[in-house]
Amino acid sequence: MIVKEYPLVSILLPVYNAELFISDSIQSILDQTYSNWEMIIVDDGSTDHTLKAVDVFKDKRIQLLKKSNSGMADSLNKAMAMAKGDYIARQDADDISLPERLEKQIGFMLKNKGIGLLGTWSGIINERGESTGQFHKHPLSSPELKCDLFFDNPFVHSSVIFKRNIIDDCGVYDSTVNSLVQDFEYWFRISRKYDIANIGEVLHQYRQLKSGISFSTTDFNAVVAKQSAANMKKVLGTTERQDIDILAFAYHGAAITNEQGKKTVKRFKGLVEELVEKTIPDEDKKVKTGIINKHLAVFCKQRYNKLIKDNNNSFFKKTYFKISRELWLMTKAKPK
Repeated sequence: MIVKEYPLVSILLPVYNAELFISDSIQSILDQTYSNWEMIIVDDGSTDHTLKAVDVFKDKRIQLLKKSNSGMADSLNKAMAMAKGDYIARQDADDISLPERLEKQIGFMLKNKGIGLLGTWSGIINERGESTGQFHKHPLSSPELKCDLFFDNPFVHSSVIFKRNIIDDCGVYDSTVNSLVQDFEYWFRISRKYDIANIGEVLHQYRQLKSGISFSTTDFNAVVAKQSAANMKKVLGTTERQDIDILAFAYHGAAITNEQGKKTVKRFKGLVEELVEKTIPDEDKKVKTGIINKHLAVFCKQRYNKLIKDNNNSFFKKTYFKISRELWLMTKAKPK
């Protein structure tokens, strides 16, 4: 790919006690085929040898800001205040950007002027940098992603790039939100004003650590469910607050009784239909139906899976396996 224009990209890299992986992360940016970038590394009060590892790199495009520990959101916001680029890109201290990541993202953004936020698919690696054979392959299109953001985060944080003017239009990371979902909340805000997308190609490697935040946090699903409910309420208002809370938590695996099962599924379908209608009113019926069915299938899989564990009812078993097959077929479908 040849990119005719070369806008400056500001890469934000917050670090905290990342001595084991930071060198590989920085090197992956130095190895990019796209060279017009600046990297702003913000050290959030590391107490290990992270700074020594960073000091090895003498590239003039790399800036280092040292500060006391105050969390990732504050680090990212300080980096954004320093950024000079037309585009803002993210990089995490333990992840890897594959060589063509920036070139392909900038090329995509220049061809698709309406896109404000762009991610990529990501391969999952372990602590040793070896492929696990698993991937984050989120949806590609703006309508589907906008609806997904009511329920979950369809972007790999370390893979995204967004337009600089988003900072003026949508603000910065909200440090008052639980740190587990600060990116989730930010992408939702952006999606209310801009089209969003993912590139359907693995251009990034996400390092899955046993000490990672989603593994080590026992109430991770509850935190995501709470943010999901908050996202819905911004669109639907206050009239259905109780329903929204119940359904958001059920979507993320909260237990319900057998008697509640069918009623909850029906209520959830109505909720998704309303959210889809408010989010993509101009899309054709086929697109809307596909998005509704996808979230309904995910929700039902959560419900019936929970029910099956303590119930031998054949209806629940048959329904669960039917939905599981439908979801499996969805993952096999080739993106257009």
